[in-house]
Amino acid sequence: MRHLRFSLLAVALLLPFVTGCSRLEGMATRYRAERMGREAQREETKLRIGKAAPDSATMLKIRAEYQKLRLTFRPPFVKGSGKAVEQLRHDIARQVGVAELTASRTALYAHRPDLALESARWVASIAEADTGLQRESDVAAIMALRGLRRYDEAIAAMRTMLDRYSPIAPPTPDQEDQILSIPDAIVELRTDTGDTAGAERERAYAAAYFRRILASHPPPILEAQVRARLIRTLLETGDANAALAEVRALHQIVSATPALRSFEPELLYTEARIRAMQKSYKEALTLYAAVVRTYPASPFVARALLDAAVIAERTNDDAGAIARYRAILDRPKPDPGVAPVAAYRMAMVKDQTGNW
Repeated sequence: MRHLRFSLLAVALLLPFVTGCSRLEGMATRYRAERMGREAQREETKLRIGKAAPDSATMLKIRAEYQKLRLTFRPPFVKGSGKAVEQLRHDIARQVGVAELTASRTALYAHRPDLALESARWVASIAEADTGLQRESDVAAIMALRGLRRYDEAIAAMRTMLDRYSPIAPPTPDQEDQILSIPDAIVELRTDTGDTAGAERERAYAAAYFRRILASHPPPILEAQVRARLIRTLLETGDANAALAEVRALHQIVSATPALRSFEPELLYTEARIRAMQKSYKEALTLYAAVVRTYPASPFVARALLDAAVIAERTNDDAGAIARYRAILDRPKPDPGVAPVAAYRMAMVKDQTGNW
């Protein structure tokens, strides 16, 4: 019994030293991981010098530099337990995980999505409670699956992300949680693969997803962003009445929240689009003109002018259409997504009217 008490006392006395050693070992490991990450970045810079577009062999060499962290530091990275050791383990896992995600992206550039997928899934295996790292690994896996043309698996992974991660309210309206872009990405993937019926199903899924978020009563900035995306989805499905109801709801939020005033141009433009869909052309033209007049620096001005010009064509106002197309092209910085369309349509109208 006396020997047992002595043994327990010895363990109790030695425990702080063991924990301290684990912490010191962890700090040293974290430093080595940070240094190795910086070395990988330097090697990448050297390998890229003189190469505007590095070939696949070079990209695989860069990948190998970043993979050195994974090959050097093995989970669980640090022995021992305790809050300090757990934090060190978390820090090292993030260092190694971020490097391996860089290796995953580099593999994609090297046209090796198979290697990219393996790296992404390995990072997911070490992420544990690090939600940020887990999300990044999920995105990397989706990109790799798309590269492998395993589209159904990519869509399933995106839906899993929607179920797993709730969108986070950003500090300002000009920032947005990338989770909110996933429903549109799913629709785009279905469209790109020629699956029209699938794209329609995904739009319905997207609308239901956005409504589910709204039902949880998110903070004003997040609510505004979600409603804006819901409105765009409803417009794509052709549900003008539901879209108009959401525009009115969003307008109330924007009016009550000064920080959301940046949504006003989009709201006005969207209402104009809805009126045009409802064939209320006169009202639509008035609203489009209000966008141009009230928010001259907004990116929605070019779209408003284009949509108004199309309405003018439909109502046989060729002069009005040409004037609006010309206004798009005469802007100080023509919108690259709108200006070519405006130039083409203006040429068509002029050709039809003989007005050259």
